[in-house]
Amino acid sequence: MRGFGTALSILPANDSTSVVQRKGIRWGDYSYFGDLLWEIPGAFVRDFGSTGQPSQLTFRGLGWHEIGVLVDGRSVNEPLTGTANLNFFPIAAIQKIEYQTGVRAFLYGLNSTGGTLNIITQNFYTNRPYSRLQYSEAGYGFLSTDGIFSQNLTRRLNFLAAFERRSLDARFPNSNYDAWNARVKLRFLFSDRANLVLSEAYNQTEVGLNGGVDLTKTSPSDVFDELRATMLNTDSYEKVHRHDLNATLGYRWLGDSTVVSTASAYYSYNLREYRDEENRPNPNGVFIQSNDRTSWYGLKLNQDFQKWRNQISLGAEIQKRKVTESPNAGIQDETLASLTGKIELDVPVLKPAVFGRYDCFRGEHLGSYGADVKWVLLPWLSAYGGYSTSYRMPTIQELYWKGSGDSNIVAEREKHRVVEAGILANVTDVLELRASYFHRHIENAIIAEALSMPEIFPPALVHNIPQETLEGVDGSVALKVGRLSGKGTWTYLTQRQSGIEKRIYPRFSASGEIAYRQVLFQDHLDLKVGLRGKFFTGNFGELYNPETMIYVENTTAELNQHGSVDLFLVGKVGSAYVHFILENITDEPYMLTPYYPMPPQKIRFGIDWEFLD
Repeated sequence: MRGFGTALSILPANDSTSVVQRKGIRWGDYSYFGDLLWEIPGAFVRDFGSTGQPSQLTFRGLGWHEIGVLVDGRSVNEPLTGTANLNFFPIAAIQKIEYQTGVRAFLYGLNSTGGTLNIITQNFYTNRPYSRLQYSEAGYGFLSTDGIFSQNLTRRLNFLAAFERRSLDARFPNSNYDAWNARVKLRFLFSDRANLVLSEAYNQTEVGLNGGVDLTKTSPSDVFDELRATMLNTDSYEKVHRHDLNATLGYRWLGDSTVVSTASAYYSYNLREYRDEENRPNPNGVFIQSNDRTSWYGLKLNQDFQKWRNQISLGAEIQKRKVTESPNAGIQDETLASLTGKIELDVPVLKPAVFGRYDCFRGEHLGSYGADVKWVLLPWLSAYGGYSTSYRMPTIQELYWKGSGDSNIVAEREKHRVVEAGILANVTDVLELRASYFHRHIENAIIAEALSMPEIFPPALVHNIPQETLEGVDGSVALKVGRLSGKGTWTYLTQRQSGIEKRIYPRFSASGEIAYRQVLFQDHLDLKVGLRGKFFTGNFGELYNPETMIYVENTTAELNQHGSVDLFLVGKVGSAYVHFILENITDEPYMLTPYYPMPPQKIRFGIDWEFLD
């Protein structure tokens, strides 16, 4: 009695291309969750070059306020800031990562119009104990350990526990990191038709927030020198405590795997303690002790069924969102009610779909809608296109935050109109190619600009501008010829705000790898060796304010065109994967976020081992 999955998928029927698979995660390498996202077309991760920092995921020029992050189909974006921390997901518990960056993204949560990421967690049904342990270490005192354990307690009850422990001594002053992430899950298999999953995720983290290199106090030749560079702030840090609880019931009508009902009740609690205190070397004269305490809970219902290979999905959700403590945003209480619907038709050659979302929020009634079609040109070649209209509401912070000189006058929601078209080629085990053109027009775009005030971190003016346009092409390719394989993604992006061209993001960015794989020693060693790299054209980027967690456009100095290459070796011996990575082999000095230097050449080593019994 293995039951069936209760996690909600965000992908079109039979779409396996928009997925980061578990198998690929194990043969790849990562130091944190954000490392897994570079293979998504259109993705750009604002990496700080130091483990534990709040790196931001962006899709096609839109940041974390427009991206919904889900775990097993339910939103984990924190309601005050509207963000999701990429450090909060134990990788050992991940089965796969689904993503939507096009016209359908808005369906899966409030303010997910720019993209949706859905993390599907692992389920097990095993009478023997199953466990897996991963260990990794690198320079500057980086240590990472994660693991998972699962076993059936009875014929109908499975227990799963996963954890992640990560720490860093710091390369630059005040960037130390210490974190525990844990997840437990109980899965009741009442019958082949009904499953109940109870789970809790807990995160505890502390990280120094130095604000990057202070260019006014550091000579250009010393910016990448950890001993000579001066940081903006050696006092500020944050502590986060978070709980996410879920109960999901899945029922398969008449034993039919295509007619599935799910009901999920959830509760999340988040406490962020931000401190800028005068108890460390080089005090800056600023004293801040700020606690932001939020919670959100709700009920989500979903019904999927298939008739003559046509797919229909209906959903409803009600959510309560609260800020129970915040010196800058005050006490807030909001209710969100949503309805969603999607119909995918399977007719010869063409596969059209229509979809929509209704939100009742802050006294407004918002109707979002869209349609797309997939045209099967050849058995291995398809074309697709679509259009959608959707909305992005200001976050609680953007409406009410009053602190450290910030001035927030946001009064209007954003309206997004998105057009997308592309091709998809798939030759089994040889070639997989996707290329897309996208155009996004945003009315009343919400932007954050730095105010010219003598502050350590620039306060932000958050307001609406008449319009913003994002346009470009992105794609991915995977190719295998004999024992050689390669894969990569690319993005070409232009951005205009009220008709003025911006260079907040690289105009062109790409990442990829080329590898050779061979089985040696009478099939005892499966070896993969190759090169992995990233390339970005020059851009200005955005400055991050650690207190408010807001990015503002950087106008100080341009980040130069840059790239880096890693050498990696992965060997599978029995049930163990051994990783060896020589990072940044050319010792290239570069930044992805101003002004946080990325690491120089260093070695990372790790082992990933599965056990049965």
